[in-house]
Amino acid sequence: MATKTGFINARIDQSVKNKAEQIMKNLGVKPTQVINMLYHQIILRKGIPFDIEIPENNNAQNLKKERTMRFANSALSGMDQNDIELFLEHARNKSNFFGNRK
Repeated sequence: MATKTGFINARIDQSVKNKAEQIMKNLGVKPTQVINMLYHQIILRKGIPFDIEIPENNNAQNLKKERTMRFANSALSGMDQNDIELFLEHARNKSNFFGNRK
């Protein structure tokens, strides 16, 4: 294992820090571990491991649809064609895919 000698010093809003650190505590990880995971993901993906963007239409319904589509894309990424077809058939039968039941 490599010797850890790098140092990061960043300023952040105290409220954001407190909320995030409580979540990390609940997950059983320390901020240093999360920062290390983030940096490793940046290296693996050769970029930021999440989207940084401002939605075109920043209203609640569009944000919900966007989150749903991102979740679906993430879920589908590891599936083969047969699994995707089963997933889509289930989605068509149960909802309009954005939470409104038929």
